Amino acid sequence: MSNTTADDEVAGDGADGHTEGGEDTLLDLFGEREFTVIGIVSAFIAVSVVPLAFGGLSAYCGYQIYRHHHTKNGIAVMILGLGAMIQGLLTGGG
Repeated sequence: MSNTTADDEVAGDGADGHTEGGEDTLLDLFGEREFTVIGIVSAFIAVSVVPLAFGGLSAYCGYQIYRHHHTKNGIAVMILGLGAMIQGLLTGGG
């Protein structure tokens, strides 16, 4: 038996990533489809405009897909984002 009380529990994220009290965070509002669209669009933008920012955003979206939704799609978006970032840096985009 545990000797903890309600005051001893730490407020914040639970094991499922949701905050206590049922409040949704901004990331909870986006699903796999939204992260995929944002990731692909930002990868194409990364080739010509601010490659570090948009390529990083694309890779982050891929990571969120990988972590919460679908492994293969997440890896594909991460590779696309990192490739676009490298291509943008090599061609002098931004």
